[in-house]
Order: sequence, then C-alpha cells, then structure tokens
Amino acid sequence: MEYFPLFIKLKNQRCLVVGAGEVAARKIDLLSRAHANITVIAQKIDNTVGNMKTTHRLHIVEKIFEASDLVEFKLVVSATNDPLTNKLVANAANKLNIPVNVVDNPDLCSFIFPAIIDRSPVIAAISSGGASPVLARLLRAKIESLIPAAYGRLAQLAEKYRPQVKQSILNPSHRRIFWENTLQGPVAELIFANRDEEAEQQLKNALTHLTDNKT
Repeated sequence: MEYFPLFIKLKNQRCLVVGAGEVAARKIDLLSRAHANITVIAQKIDNTVGNMKTTHRLHIVEKIFEASDLVEFKLVVSATNDPLTNKLVANAANKLNIPVNVVDNPDLCSFIFPAIIDRSPVIAAISSGGASPVLARLLRAKIESLIPAAYGRLAQLAEKYRPQVKQSILNPSHRRIFWENTLQGPVAELIFANRDEEAEQQLKNALTHLTDNKT
C-alpha cells in the first residue's frame, strides 16, 4: 500500500493553493467543500479563480511563491505549470512537515486527492495511488450508482440519535447489533422511500421500547 487512506478535518483550517488556473480552481472547490480557510498565491489570477474570491471566501495574494510564505498552513497544494515552482513548494512544505500535493506529480506529493463520492456525512474515496486518476474516476462513477443520496440522510439520523442510543445501550456489542438492525431494517427503508419523519419516529419508538424494558 503506497498511500495510507486517511480523512483529515480541514474546517476553518488554513490551506494554501499555489497557482490560480483551471486545475487550481478544481482543488480550491474541493477544499472549500471541506470548509477550509483558503489562501491562493499566484502571479496571475485566472477568471475562474478570481470569481471564486467571494463565493469561496478566498484570500488571494498576487506574487511569486517563496518558501517563507508557508506560515501556519495545515495543508498545501501546488497547481502551477512551472516545475521549478512546484518543486520549491514541495521542498518547503516537506521541511515544515506540512502535507503537500503537487498536481500530476506523485513523486513530489506527500498526499494525493482521491476520487470522492460525497454522501455527507458519508464519504467514500477511491485512489489509484496516482497511477491512473482516470481509472479512479471511472470506479467512482460505478460505485456512485450503488450508493444513493439517501445514505447521507440515514447517517445524519444515526448521528442525531447516537448519544441517546449510547446512553440507552451500555453494552458495546448490543449497541452494534442495534445499529446494524436499524440501518438495514424498517428505519432505513423509510429513509430510502423519502419518508424521513416516519423513519425518525420509528427510531424513537425503538429507543422508547428499550427504555421501557429497563424499568
């Protein structure tokens, strides 16, 4: 396994994107979806990135990248078409132990962007380890068709009642069985049928039944 799969929390964290072309715009959009606080450094700002300034709350600095620019960033992406700049960014980030991605250059990356299936809060990620990003995207398309958007709503419901279930079922093994039955049973079926309120009531009834059995 060349890369260890890992999910990192970037909400309100400072992330740097070096470059401001179409490729950089795609990375900015991904980081923005994770609610990162994004700074862009580039000599020239393309229209696409310029238009993102307000919608994505970007801090844009029009200048040549220097190693001293790396101050308190959680993550760095280099998306320029200049090999020397990309290498400078990678070397500077590595010296400071900041995760760095250089687009289309796996040898300079300490992390890579996977192909993402977003069913928030459920996230699935597919990677070819940089060997074939196109193949990863094709696999993503196949798997997306197998994971309906309803799984995200089901996960949100589980998250909402997780503390209550933990309080009601103290035994971890019994709690796991409860969730397995819930996420594969009538509650899940109601969510998939877009009957979310009924699904929540069904889950409440199950918890009430557990409480009644305790008394």
